[in-house]
Amino acid sequence: GNKLLGGILIGDIGDYAKLLAISKKSDLGGLTPQQLLSGDIPVDDGGDGTKLAEDDLVCNCHCVPKAVIKKAITDGAYTFDAIKKCTKAGTGCGQCIATGPMPRLLAAMLQKLGKTVGACPPTLPFPLLDIEDLCKARSLKTCEAVVADLGPPGAKDVDACRPVIQPLLDKLFNGKIKGQGLDLVGQLKAARKEMFEFIDVQNCNPIMVRLGWHDSGTYDKRRTEFPDMGGANGS
Repeated sequence: GNKLLGGILIGDIGDYAKLLAISKKSDLGGLTPQQLLSGDIPVDDGGDGTKLAEDDLVCNCHCVPKAVIKKAITDGAYTFDAIKKCTKAGTGCGQCIATGPMPRLLAAMLQKLGKTVGACPPTLPFPLLDIEDLCKARSLKTCEAVVADLGPPGAKDVDACRPVIQPLLDKLFNGKIKGQGLDLVGQLKAARKEMFEFIDVQNCNPIMVRLGWHDSGTYDKRRTEFPDMGGANGS
């Protein structure tokens, strides 16, 4: 056959974006079935390490190709938030940022443009909060893994990034249990702050409105015992 109709990835899903792009072509993108089955899939990504061609999609939710995002970055969109506003990429499920090719593309483009932005330029040109979210989403637990996964191709400035990244990794994976050392009120305040940050970063506002609607719709003020009274019961 000469058409990729679908597939199931088990374990490593690093080739998802690349395979999805091929599935949208009518001729396997010029590949032979043997190349596809063997995993030998040459792609001219321009050296940015994304394994995506210019017309391949980075954001599948809003069908945003790599070329559109590259132009946005060239025109001054130097952060994920700026790219979202310009292109809508990343405003759907968010996986093109959390686990997809967007960080590598942004890092490569900013390096090419000579821009020194972010917490660890030019290797990790992202705000520290974004780096923290990416490390959590991708389970990056060492400085070497962070630079290899998020930096531009060939990045080796691990030692330069270590003073900034290692404390963050210690907090995420080697630090105290969240809430440790706080009283109940302190734990609730910390949880509230983290929840609002998570909602903002992950674009969960519509979901939270829906959950709030469900909770309010089940609340019965005439009942005094939980969970019979309904309300915020984990819906």
